[in-house]
Amino acid sequence: IENELEISTMDALAKGLQLGEDFMHSSGKGGGIVQNTASDALVVVIAAAKTRMKMKVIMMHLFI
Repeated sequence: IENELEISTMDALAKGLQLGEDFMHSSGKGGGIVQNTASDALVVVIAAAKTRMKMKVIMMHLFI
């Protein structure tokens, strides 16, 4: 569950790295939360990669 400190920390990090509005929580698309452990972070990364790949496959099949 996100809290205000995590949101402001992640927004400050995105702003400091000059990542753009899409990476900011206020944009409605970006933002993030701080994971407790590296294992938790890895699970999130794998789930995101799996979702992204599924979307690519779906889009490829729509245009074939």
